[in-house]
Parts: sequence; structure tokens; C-alpha cells
Amino acid sequence: AIRSTDNDAMGSRLSAIMQRYIPGDPFTPMLASNEASTSATISRRSPIINIGTYLRSRAIDRLVHNFLVQSNSPKQILSLGAGSDSRFWRLESDPAITTLSHYVELDFPHLTTAKVGRIRRRQELAAGIGKDLWISEDQSCFQTERYSLIACDLRTLPEDQNATSILKKHLDSSKETLIIAECVLAYLSPGESNALLSFLGKLLSQPSALCYEMCVAGDDAIIRDAPPSRFGSVMLSNLQSRSLDMPGARAFSTLSSHKDRFQIGLGQSDLHGNGKGVVRTLKNVWQGIEEEEKQRLSRLEGLDEVEELEILLAHYAISW
Repeated sequence: AIRSTDNDAMGSRLSAIMQRYIPGDPFTPMLASNEASTSATISRRSPIINIGTYLRSRAIDRLVHNFLVQSNSPKQILSLGAGSDSRFWRLESDPAITTLSHYVELDFPHLTTAKVGRIRRRQELAAGIGKDLWISEDQSCFQTERYSLIACDLRTLPEDQNATSILKKHLDSSKETLIIAECVLAYLSPGESNALLSFLGKLLSQPSALCYEMCVAGDDAIIRDAPPSRFGSVMLSNLQSRSLDMPGARAFSTLSSHKDRFQIGLGQSDLHGNGKGVVRTLKNVWQGIEEEEKQRLSRLEGLDEVEELEILLAHYAISW
């Protein structure tokens, strides 16, 4: 069931692009599976979901951009559970980005194999990644001058000698590295996510982290280990009905636990290297948007349920 969530995420992005919430790019449709494309066409997402996708994309895009332009030193990005994400190609096509030296993605073998196939079939995708330096026999992993795709199960990566050996060859441990985890750690148990982050913290000398996850206790929970809110419980129940268990979402239910998770796991600093993590809900992002832009978003499909929107947005958080 976890493996099917990539189609959901891609379908949401395609829906937001089609309804003009976020700018289109030529790479996203090329990387979409047939299932994701069909889902987005047949089942257009609701205005609330489309706005949530817009806010997530806007906030994460800006944070990644800030990381890459904060200094002139070469940098790496390590994307956990990247799926069909097109971020590497979008960054490569941005003339303002000159410091990205290597981009590494990790995901399940069936997803990486499919992505390798799509990249090699489309000249537009293959052109941006440089020449093939290495490809595994089963075609689930490959490395080029600027981009690497590695098959693994994040839940067991620290014990997977083959995958960790490949990862160590593809990453320069001395470079500033941004670890991106979007809707990934919620599927891992606390023990699995702690082991993963500890492994990465020891592997990289200058790691920073950017995480986007559900926050099932909501934004008004005061107790660190607060239980899910009524809305958060409904979210978890709906996911459970799809055979999606979320041990990480239950264990890290509050904003404070989101903020502290990477500092504890990696044993060091935040995106800005100052040892102080930051966390914001999508509701905070929504509240910070210019009024003119809010009106544009509201007019696209006629947003009526602002209160329902803000309840949903209060249950998703970005930490860095």
C-alpha cells in the first residue's frame, strides 16, 4: 500500500497544475505513471486539496532555493522517497541555481526502475542528467555526473549493505547536503526513522534537513506527545482503511516533535546551520501569503470552505 502513494502525490500535483494553482513544467508529465495521469484526469482534486498542494510546493520550493543560494559552495541534495518527483530537472532548468553539484534520490526498487525507464526514453529528461557512469544489472539504480537514483527500502537502509555501499559512493560526505523528506517518515516507526537519520548524520559531515509531514495533533496541541485531534483521528482512520499504517505520524504528532526530530536524529543543525530548528504549518504559510494571491487562489474554483481549509492546513507541517 505504501508503494501506491506515489501515484496519489503525482495525481495531486498534476491536478494543481491543470487548475493553474502552480506553474506547469514540462518534466512532471514525463515522469508521471499512466495510473497517476489517469487519476488526475478522471478525479480532479478538490479546491482544498489543490490549495494544500500549492502551499506545500511554494514553501518547499523556496526553502530548497534558499539552501542552494545561501553560499557559493557546491551542494548536494538527498531526496528520501522521491518517487516520480521532478525537482531535479526543475532545478537544473533554473539559471539562478549554480551550486547544485549532485542530486541523489532513494526509493523502492519498483519505483526507481520505472523512473530509470522513463528517463532513458525521454531525451528531455536524459539531457539534463549527464552521461551514464553506472547502471545496475536490474536497472533499478544508476549514476550520472549530476544525478543518482538508488533502490532501497528506507525502513531497513542502515542494515542494507548493498544499498549503503552504493549510497556512500554516490555522495560526497564533505559537502553541504540537504536531506528532503516529503511524506516519508510518517510511514516509518520511530525506531526505523531514528536509525535512518542517525545513519545519515554519521555519513554526512554537513547535513541539513527539510521535512514535510502530517501533524495529527494539530497546531494547538501544547503537550509534546499529545494524541491526535478529532480531525487527525479521522485522517488516520481514512488512511488505515487503505491499509496505510502511519506509526511515525502517531509518534511525532505535534509541531515540537516535528521540529526536534532531525536535530535529535542527525545530531546537529537545521537548514541554516545554527542549531535551531523551525516548524510551520501550512496554515501559517497560508496566512503569510499576499492578499492578492489568496484572492487568485480562491477564484480559481470558487473556494467556499475557508474554515475547513484552515483545519486541514493546521494538520500538515514543514520543519527545517
